[in-house]
Amino acid sequence: MACGNELNAAYAADGYARIRGAAILSTTYGVGELSAINGVMGSKAHRLPVFHLVGMPSERIQMQGLITHHNLGDTVYDRFQVLSAAAACVSAVLTPDNCVDELERVIREALRRSMPAYLVISEVNGGQPVLGMPVSGKPLSAIKRQHSVPEELEAAVATIVARLAAAERPVAVLTHLVSRYGVREQALALIRKTNLPTAITPNDKGTMDEAMPQYVGLYAGEWSSSREVRDLVDSADLVLDIGGIVTSELNTGLWTDKYDAAKVVSIQDKGRIARPLALPQALPA
Repeated sequence: MACGNELNAAYAADGYARIRGAAILSTTYGVGELSAINGVMGSKAHRLPVFHLVGMPSERIQMQGLITHHNLGDTVYDRFQVLSAAAACVSAVLTPDNCVDELERVIREALRRSMPAYLVISEVNGGQPVLGMPVSGKPLSAIKRQHSVPEELEAAVATIVARLAAAERPVAVLTHLVSRYGVREQALALIRKTNLPTAITPNDKGTMDEAMPQYVGLYAGEWSSSREVRDLVDSADLVLDIGGIVTSELNTGLWTDKYDAAKVVSIQDKGRIARPLALPQALPA
């Protein structure tokens, strides 16, 4: 799909990845990738594997030190790579003889972490034949993105079960990150089986069918959908955070939420950063 500009293309890729699981974004060197970086950063924040493919001047131009469009009038041809790579979790400069191995590495890491990847290829190499044997891929739905250490996973599950069994007023908060990691259906099955009253935050709209009997409403501190929802979560003796609550100002009613860290069990990815008072964590399944 062609877009009117690179930023629009980045947001279109972001939306496609939300629906289909992954997306590819192609922009021009320099000005194009810089224009797209805001959208790619958004995909990183929302844990979406968008593969950002960028061309760059040929090796001939680089070796001769020629001034070309889209650079800054000098011979530093890779200055944009540091910026664009910072918006991704993994990056590579592709050549005919490394592209098989590098693409496997980049695809594996981007899907494992569910974040963008940055790929650079020169205008000459883009038309060259690939050296090496191609790799037979798998459908996206067949790829397991995260792998837990079995012993750690067993200990984490046992801890969560024990905490739930001891709680008198437990509540769950389901977040959108379960969709990003492909475990939304398992999370909903857990909620049904445990019959836990479950809230979502504003950032998580659409993650849960609000017709489910376990759904209690939207929690955002003083901005909650009702006083009952606010009081239910604030007075809970155990909050099961499924996915990782995003504690930004607009998601917590300007930080008026009252999560007690001692009462929260958070099932999330290790890369998430909570408040200075970190929540207890359990590894994802």
